Amino acid sequence: MKFKLGRKSYLLLTIGGWFIFIGFAIWKIDEVKTRPIIPELIVSAFLVQLSVMNFIRNWYKRQRPTLLDWFRLSTFLAVVYSYFKLIDKFDGKIEWAYGSQYFDRFYILPSLLVVLCGLSTLFISENILRFIIKKRESIRNFSNTTYEIRSKTVFYPIVFIVLGIQAYLLISGKVGYGAEAEDATGAFSFVQQIFLSLSTFIFSALTIYKYSMNEKNRTLNFTFYFYFACQIILGLLSGMKGNVIYTFVIVLIPFLFSGRIVPKKYVIMAIIPALLLYPLMDNYRDTLRDFPKLSKEKSFGLALGKTFGTELTSNISAGGDKYSSRMEMFPALLTSIELEPKWKEYKDMTRYIYIPVSFFPRVIIPGKPIADTGEKLNYMISGLTGSSQTPTTFGWAYLEGGYTYVVLSFLIFSLFICFLEFKIGSDSLLGLLIYISLIITLFVVEHDIYFIISKILQNLVVYYFFYKLLFREKPKVNT
Repeated sequence: MKFKLGRKSYLLLTIGGWFIFIGFAIWKIDEVKTRPIIPELIVSAFLVQLSVMNFIRNWYKRQRPTLLDWFRLSTFLAVVYSYFKLIDKFDGKIEWAYGSQYFDRFYILPSLLVVLCGLSTLFISENILRFIIKKRESIRNFSNTTYEIRSKTVFYPIVFIVLGIQAYLLISGKVGYGAEAEDATGAFSFVQQIFLSLSTFIFSALTIYKYSMNEKNRTLNFTFYFYFACQIILGLLSGMKGNVIYTFVIVLIPFLFSGRIVPKKYVIMAIIPALLLYPLMDNYRDTLRDFPKLSKEKSFGLALGKTFGTELTSNISAGGDKYSSRMEMFPALLTSIELEPKWKEYKDMTRYIYIPVSFFPRVIIPGKPIADTGEKLNYMISGLTGSSQTPTTFGWAYLEGGYTYVVLSFLIFSLFICFLEFKIGSDSLLGLLIYISLIITLFVVEHDIYFIISKILQNLVVYYFFYKLLFREKPKVNT
């Protein structure tokens, strides 16, 4: 599997994609008679262009999707495609996180317009900024700079100390599935987040040394493989599918950027484990809930037994269905549009004044916004506690106070991400470390823009400090 997109593939994806959309639109216009869907399809055509088609175009034209393109692709998969799947089902009950229920068809077009506002703002602002901000050509990059570990006697102990703390936080229940809300939002959650961010930083650095710099040092290569294996194990024990998937994404980015190709047989072989991951994690979570005093290791062992005690084809089918339903976020967006007048948390973007100091711990700034809005929205919808709901990034922006705040928040979002991409780049060690972190953050269309930016700022501070502490740059001597 090559990372670059050739001209034939570009034309095939573009022309083929539009033929499929036009055929789908004609079919649904003829089939759906209970409401006028032509306005919805006109808006959705713009959404297709501004999301997946823009992703494909930049992939071909720039040989690599931009950072915001990963957000656009996720938007298409989780929101636009979700709408397409449900377009003829709004006359009856629709299955979603809260069971089967009817949705008010009046909010379908406004929901699509909210997404259009957000994607249009990204498109316009990104292209304007591309002319205003000259993309930085790194003075120090992989072609002319050697990146060395300052002190191996400092680096390797830090690597294993951080790994040990990450394991402790997980085993003790401070992070991962089932962690208490106080652990995620309390005064000392900042310290936990630093260590989790630092763990990603170290693993990304090891991966870059392994693939982007072709490091042959045995100790470093052993450390990479050991850390890789531990991240998979800890990801599984966390009960969070995303943690396992992101582990492979972190490895894949430097691997592909180095010009390597993933053999098709490995891509095909990865499909079955990926599909089994969902039922395995579901069984593991059920065990954690049913036996709260049982250790995570034993709970995971029971989940393995239950998963592989079930027929393989049933698990694969269930995994595919779960992934599909997990990506159907249009009902949640539609619900947020309907509930906006009743939503009283964090209105009018007033919390955005905290962004410049959002990386300071809560013990210093106790009034800093708390990431508990998902739980509050869940309570508003269901009247139940102990769970969380996201209306997508677009829904969170709309809940600030309507369309105007969608435009404003997405403008800030675009300015921030584009500045980082154009000025930092990905052709140096620090740049690629930040780039990997950003892709992981942006390939999810669930989070609120305020918390996205806050998390990135915190990562930037951690990354810059430990980059200066652990690595040094030297001009490469050509022989």
